[in-house]
Amino acid sequence: MKVALLLVLSLSLFVAVIAQQSNRTQQSQNQTQRQTKTQTQVKSQEQNKTQKQARTQGQIKTQGQAKTQGQTAGQGKATTQQKSAQGQNKSQDKQSSEKQNREQTEKDEYKIVKEGTGLEGIVDGKSTMQDVIDKFGKNYRWIVHKKYSYQMAYPNGLSFYICQSDKKKEVFDIEIKPPYKAKTSRGIVLGKSTVEDVQKTYGKSATDALEYNGVSFSYTSQKGKKVITMIDIFEKTGLRQCKVAK
Repeated sequence: MKVALLLVLSLSLFVAVIAQQSNRTQQSQNQTQRQTKTQTQVKSQEQNKTQKQARTQGQIKTQGQAKTQGQTAGQGKATTQQKSAQGQNKSQDKQSSEKQNREQTEKDEYKIVKEGTGLEGIVDGKSTMQDVIDKFGKNYRWIVHKKYSYQMAYPNGLSFYICQSDKKKEVFDIEIKPPYKAKTSRGIVLGKSTVEDVQKTYGKSATDALEYNGVSFSYTSQKGKKVITMIDIFEKTGLRQCKVAK
């Protein structure tokens, strides 16, 4: 009887030990599963966080690239506009320079004729035949107008008139024709200005001769325009009348 009781107690104790070990094993497995699940969750969260960071960085990079591209495009546009403005400025400067050069060239080419006075230092009523020779040389044609006057005709279009009766041989009239380049002090250009230009500048003369104080103009018709082709400069007191030798 005692033996049987001991066997039963031993068996119960064994069963209890087995059950306890089984519970421990089950608890250990549950704990392992929970740890694994926790690690998986943490890993998943880290992956999600990494992906989110990557997306954020990608967005920032994309925004940065877009901003950079926008800035580059803006700078490129601004540079193009600057170059265009610089090109326009250069073109305007070039045109202005060319205009100034033309004006300077014209100023250098055209000699100013002073009404009632003369040109290039030769003065009506004061300068002599010798003064003309000293200025323009001896390459002139000597033309005799009957018993009235002498004409010194130069190939450049200038002619100087002297009264035959004048012992001083003073120049009393200067005749100017092309190819000499002349412009009056009031802007009438030989070979370019028209009768209309003269009348606008000097007014309408009393006669058709276009004669004014110290200056007169002659013209020829060219392509429907009356172009000034001769300028006469004489003393302000009027054209001198030479004494005719008997």
